[in-house]
Amino acid sequence: MTYLQCHLFPSDGIRSTTANGMVCTDDDEEYEELDEDDRDRFHDVLMWIGMCGRVDVIQSLNITAKLMEDRVALLVKSVQQMASNQPVTAYRQIHEDLHWLLLISINLLCEPNEDDRALIPEDLFDYASSDAVGDEISVQYILSLGSSQSPANDHIARLLVAVLRLCQIENDAFQAGFVHLLSPQVGSSLMFWLSEFASAYVMPREADYWKLSVRLILLFGGDSTLAPWLIEFCVAKIGSNLAVWLTEEKVLQDTARLLLTLTQNRDRSTALFNMASFLTIAEKVATNVPPVATMPSGARKMLAEAVVLVTSAKADSERKEQFWNMIFSNFSQKLDAIIGQEELVAQRYTERVISEVCAAFEGFIGFSKASRLFNAQMLFTHLLPRFEQSVKILDIYHDYSEVVELVLELYLSTSEHLIRFFDHTELEQLFQSTLAMLQVYAKHSQGRNGLNVEEEQHEDVKLLLQILSKYAGEAILRDDVATGGNATDVVVCGLHILVPIMTLELLQSVESARSAVS
Repeated sequence: MTYLQCHLFPSDGIRSTTANGMVCTDDDEEYEELDEDDRDRFHDVLMWIGMCGRVDVIQSLNITAKLMEDRVALLVKSVQQMASNQPVTAYRQIHEDLHWLLLISINLLCEPNEDDRALIPEDLFDYASSDAVGDEISVQYILSLGSSQSPANDHIARLLVAVLRLCQIENDAFQAGFVHLLSPQVGSSLMFWLSEFASAYVMPREADYWKLSVRLILLFGGDSTLAPWLIEFCVAKIGSNLAVWLTEEKVLQDTARLLLTLTQNRDRSTALFNMASFLTIAEKVATNVPPVATMPSGARKMLAEAVVLVTSAKADSERKEQFWNMIFSNFSQKLDAIIGQEELVAQRYTERVISEVCAAFEGFIGFSKASRLFNAQMLFTHLLPRFEQSVKILDIYHDYSEVVELVLELYLSTSEHLIRFFDHTELEQLFQSTLAMLQVYAKHSQGRNGLNVEEEQHEDVKLLLQILSKYAGEAILRDDVATGGNATDVVVCGLHILVPIMTLELLQSVESARSAVS
């Protein structure tokens, strides 16, 4: 309760403001310069606060739900007043309160496992099992976004509805043209909250738990009414965010991460594939049209990964193959057209061509990250021709760092996520493509000696070091002598290229050293 009070403004909290009502912090200027947001900066603290709150989980959930409900109601009132040009003195404070309530409440509801994936805490098993409110009341309360009878004792349902109502307030503001009245920070925290909640509660994997509340399974399991409704609600919210938060990179990143979270479960993926709202997003990813075309690189990779995971989970192999062909052909045809253009030398740095090249490789990187045992063979079949294209693109764009790094990142992502599923023949094909890529890289690196550690132009060297490290590990792990030998050939070739480039200062830099020995 004390931690909550320290981060909330009066009357529920003790956080102070300046004389003109602005938010007061101890180090405003220093904080503004930090790249980390609050959930990363205070990750460990928030996790411990969640654990402490679960000591008396009923009281903690009740207090948090009540505060969220109050702040959401205040936000509605404030947006209406500001839309009517009426003065609002505590608008920023409301957003700050919502931001911290979202971070604190989701750490109360979830805890990370070894893979940093959100799970339902054991403390909530008994709470959810002993809740006296009828399931139907809770379901109807959630489906109606709080307009039906309130389940006074089901604080999880109350908290969820408050968050869903906050989503609805944002959507209403989008439609009314009042985006400027919203907080990108709250929008980002909102996506994070939904992502963590979906990972833990929506169609949970029973294999992750030694015991799981029957009531939670009935409410949010695969056979429930709520689970598919919540997934569709989230996808609709994702679509709205992608269309509106065009200039807010963190919001877009967290929005894409929410979609990716929804796909990291076979049951949720199957539900997604049957939703028209998801297929609309998937088609925009496949065709790289706005708003996807203008999104940050990281968000586009996550969307591409999500699309492949969903379509991989679909049992209908014919429909899945049609969708995959559309996805890969759209990107590869654009690359073929660029490679085949005789006038490309004059046009290669135009915004349109660069955007198409980058989008294609960001898509391929996302696809490779979606590698699973059940889709690895199909993925490699589609990705193999892309490696041949990558060598030609690297030859053309050898002096354009963004494209060079994306080409190398494709090889790195493949070595991290897909290579473990390869047989000898597939490994041989990958190694041959890698050797061809290294030869092109070497051709354009001649005379490039003594990199300055302070320059940002050695990101390609770091990527190559990581690729070679992965290949070296593969050579050690594989018992096949031929496979190990081919991997060693690639590593030796790569080191032959990199050694003249490396300097003592560069090797001593923390990131490069870690890359070299990882």
